[in-house]
Amino acid sequence: YAGTGDGVFRSTDAARSWTAASAGLSERNVLALAADPGAPDIVYAATAAGVFKTTDGGRNWTTTGFANRGALSLVIDPTNTSVVYAGTFSPVGGPLSGFGVYRSTDAGATWSPANSGIEGRAVLSLAIDPAGGLFAGTGNGVFRSSSGGGTWSGVNEGLSDEVVSSLIVDPRSPST
Repeated sequence: YAGTGDGVFRSTDAARSWTAASAGLSERNVLALAADPGAPDIVYAATAAGVFKTTDGGRNWTTTGFANRGALSLVIDPTNTSVVYAGTFSPVGGPLSGFGVYRSTDAGATWSPANSGIEGRAVLSLAIDPAGGLFAGTGNGVFRSSSGGGTWSGVNEGLSDEVVSSLIVDPRSPST
């Protein structure tokens, strides 16, 4: 899958060719994608209009319970794929309260803030440590939660307030 400024595209031949896979996706500028590791036809798309979901490999998209709010990043908990996190942003000139990380425990149907210690920050990237840590890359460093987003703390030694636009955790060596 590829998220673009013109929707989602899908390849079924190792990226030699691509076809549009955006039916029902009302916001075409896709900022992030997350695929369910146990069910690859289930994919979430982060957009400025919220989070969308397909359960049929991109043939049809529907809105989730996270609508009318901008989402920049997504991650699915590989140990419980009903748990999805969305990193949010404040629109230009918009209020900062309520922005940060939101969590769904029912595969995107409903969402709640998971922001204590990170609220008011644009969350540009998210990553999950298979041992249970959740990481958020923001406009001023990395934050970690070991409580599923319940509380966050900065983990920035050596970063000196950097903008962190992407994160990844090595699944074979979670401390990396």
